[in-house]
Amino acid sequence: MNHMKKKSLLLILVIILVVSKLYAKLEDEYNCFKLINVALVNENKQYRVNQNLSIQTADKQLDNIVSVGLYSGNNQMLKIEDPNESMFVLSTQKGNWLYNKKLKSPIRIGASWNINNLDIQDVLRIDFENGYRLNDIVMKEELIDIAHIGEFIELQRVEKNYLYSYVYFSKYNSDSDDLQKYIMIFCDKEKKPIKSAIYTVKSVSNKMCFGYIEIQSYVFNKNVKTTCEINKIEEIKVPKVLFTASKIQELAEYLK
Repeated sequence: MNHMKKKSLLLILVIILVVSKLYAKLEDEYNCFKLINVALVNENKQYRVNQNLSIQTADKQLDNIVSVGLYSGNNQMLKIEDPNESMFVLSTQKGNWLYNKKLKSPIRIGASWNINNLDIQDVLRIDFENGYRLNDIVMKEELIDIAHIGEFIELQRVEKNYLYSYVYFSKYNSDSDDLQKYIMIFCDKEKKPIKSAIYTVKSVSNKMCFGYIEIQSYVFNKNVKTTCEINKIEEIKVPKVLFTASKIQELAEYLK
């Protein structure tokens, strides 16, 4: 009996050791992810970013959108080209605002806002460092089916400005190329998958960043895929005081 107890105890210790090493490895990967995620976040610098947004299903392209963005610290401003009129989205720690020339003043919008098949949350940078807390390592069958990977780090929302209650993170392995990739699976409060995003690390204008992001929907607009590809990054001078809703028209001048 004592021999069986010793074997059981040894097995438990081995399992704990394996899980601890796996968690440490995933945590290291997550720290690398966060470093790349803040590539355009600098309190003393501003960046203008040219990017292309493509929205498609398995058999057709729904839209192709040219977008220009401004970054200043955690603040972000996007110009989204529309066939009728350009729209501007400002994101700060105080919330998100939408503006176009038809509006007398910017209107506040939620994270779930949609513009012509484009979900605003998909194209705004998520501050995982402050917006989510790190929980345990998990294995979930419905996530494995999406990512073809067994283990994930669970992140739980602490900032209400973000749409998704839980996010599951892992390194993404692709047989098609050798590029460094990560996957995030965004879930609701019941931990059911809503979307997945594959982040690809690329050098754009000599700056390492997530130059290509591929987002797949599983609930709303099912089977719709959105891709965001950064084409150019340049440092510019923009007064930080302009990154407020009341100054959005002045800020828009820097995106012409």
